Amino acid sequence: LNSKTEQLMDYQTYVPNYEEVVITLLTIFGLPLESPTSNPPLFDLKNCVINCFVNIPLEYFAILIILGNKDSTLKSLFDLLEWEVRADGGQEKKGLVTIFMVVQSLLGRAPDARPYAFQRLFPGRDLDRERQISEEKGEAVNMDAYDKDADTVGNKIIKYMTSMSMAIKYVANELLFCLVGENADDFVRLTGFGNAAGLLAMRNLFGMGKHLNRDTVTDVKEVNKSAKPTIPDLQPARAGETEEEKEQRTRENLEKMIESGLIQVIKKEK
Repeated sequence: LNSKTEQLMDYQTYVPNYEEVVITLLTIFGLPLESPTSNPPLFDLKNCVINCFVNIPLEYFAILIILGNKDSTLKSLFDLLEWEVRADGGQEKKGLVTIFMVVQSLLGRAPDARPYAFQRLFPGRDLDRERQISEEKGEAVNMDAYDKDADTVGNKIIKYMTSMSMAIKYVANELLFCLVGENADDFVRLTGFGNAAGLLAMRNLFGMGKHLNRDTVTDVKEVNKSAKPTIPDLQPARAGETEEEKEQRTRENLEKMIESGLIQVIKKEK
């Protein structure tokens, strides 16, 4: 429809009642719902609305907050997210992709929604406090997320970051990255280095063969730039490893590479 791709398409040119349509969808979406079983037809209808939201171009995504009732829209969205994640039970159903996409897009376009989202996904966590604790312990990077065993929606989403389903894996990573405003430091602190490694590598936020400096996610002492990183003694894969053993070996190898200076995390330039 938009032949001038460099210009933002004006939806009202093609859909004169666009705002009216979105407001109607938001009104339906914001209707109170105690649980999926309390009103199954309304639950199904909210899922249909979510599918509509997926097709809203990113540049118009903030309209979900602007046109709707912010409180009811956010509550309904994260209620639905929690129900879907808990109902999935780690089965990695394709339906998760849709709700993850909508939440990720909203957090990317509506920064004001992030504090509410953080408390819904990770109640009780405080990244600033966790950073202070790490500094007091002299930890450069936390390999695991704090309270990783807590029964929170956020921790369940973290588990999807290493999903065998590429679609779920991708949107789970993007959702949590947007939650922290695409801040590599906070992303590692939120999810643990092992979980964050894939997205950081994909976005070229790794520094290979360079030493950490004050521009990285940790405030460590500068080292001699002429010094070469040592090659750490990494553990090879072993036949018959369980998934837990593979994860533990990977985390230990990553920690050795960080300590040796062979691998590092760098902040994304604004």
